[in-house]
Amino acid sequence: MNRENHKIVALNNISVEGTSNSRALSVNKIPNAISNLKIYPNPTKNKIKVLADKAIDRIVIYNLFGQKIYDKKTSSFSHKINLQPFSSGVYAITVYSENKKSTSKIIKQ
Repeated sequence: MNRENHKIVALNNISVEGTSNSRALSVNKIPNAISNLKIYPNPTKNKIKVLADKAIDRIVIYNLFGQKIYDKKTSSFSHKINLQPFSSGVYAITVYSENKKSTSKIIKQ
């Protein structure tokens, strides 16, 4: 495999690996991702709920420029977030729990 064109992309806790000229890609679950994590409704107009089987330690939301726009420490299994102050668009949400983390995309309408 040509290392110059080799890429690994991770989104929603699934990694896709391959080269720009390859036809076959491998798909692997990312280790240390939070299992049974739910973020809903998505897309949303105002609020989302984050739900996990294990206690959530921290939730961080980033805009597409990589700027942190929300950062909350918690110790609950569920957490509600009011997105009303944020502009419509796509955001990245990272949830931390028991030394694991998961990053997902959320859409604010």
